[in-house]
Amino acid sequence: MNKVLLIGAPLSFLAVAALAASAAHFRDARAAAALERSLARASEDPPFDPAMLDGLPGPARRYLAAAVAPGARPGRSVRITMTGRFLLGGEWRPLTATERLAADGLVWRAEVKAGGLPISVYDTLGPDGAALRAWALGLVPVARADGPDVTRSAAGRLAAEMIWLPAALLPGPGVKWEGVDADTARVRLTVAGAPLAVNLRVDPDGRPVAVWMMRWGDPDGDGVFSEAPFGGELSGPRAFGGHTIPTSIRVGWGFGTAAFAPFMEAEITGADFSGGPG
Repeated sequence: MNKVLLIGAPLSFLAVAALAASAAHFRDARAAAALERSLARASEDPPFDPAMLDGLPGPARRYLAAAVAPGARPGRSVRITMTGRFLLGGEWRPLTATERLAADGLVWRAEVKAGGLPISVYDTLGPDGAALRAWALGLVPVARADGPDVTRSAAGRLAAEMIWLPAALLPGPGVKWEGVDADTARVRLTVAGAPLAVNLRVDPDGRPVAVWMMRWGDPDGDGVFSEAPFGGELSGPRAFGGHTIPTSIRVGWGFGTAAFAPFMEAEITGADFSGGPG
């Protein structure tokens, strides 16, 4: 009987720990789903009129004219699906993900395979700030980050990813375009309280080929945050419900320098601008 008790005690402890971890993972997933629902919104804006672009720098005007079809109702939220690969632990890992984007937040829910094991990732930015949560097998926490630095970094990510939500870059309050050269424009906007400047290069038809900015982050993963070049290469324009967005991306820190180090390559497989929950 004593041996049974000695064996049963650690087994009971492990069972309780597993239940607690599962409950914590469920809370993270539920919080991400609730934020996503709050960001899902249908557009109430009037149909897009190219006259709205009068006075913009040439590259910005070409980009937005190609990104939103005349007469389309500009989407104020988008849910995208993607597949690709993510650099984790020095190795490229398969990736599948969905992402909800709005002008005031994002929810990225991804699954990365490492050593055959699934890692669930929740990367969010909302009214209460940003948070990163990652779980292996739904039970083992492998990453957890939040706080002002994480929020400021997530704001930069959202600003760069507005290329998937063109309506958020249409001229209006808080959105200011300026010309850089014949193929590049810079948009200034505020995300999560942070004033940001994003550069966009387009081809002669207005299709985006590169996006970059100075973003707050921790490129070296050593816990030290600072501003660093960030951006990516864009291609594969495809229309979804009156919106044309790039569907191939290769993104990383050090963009535009010899130190460019991509950490994600992905293909957008779908985009829903209806504002529904998805």
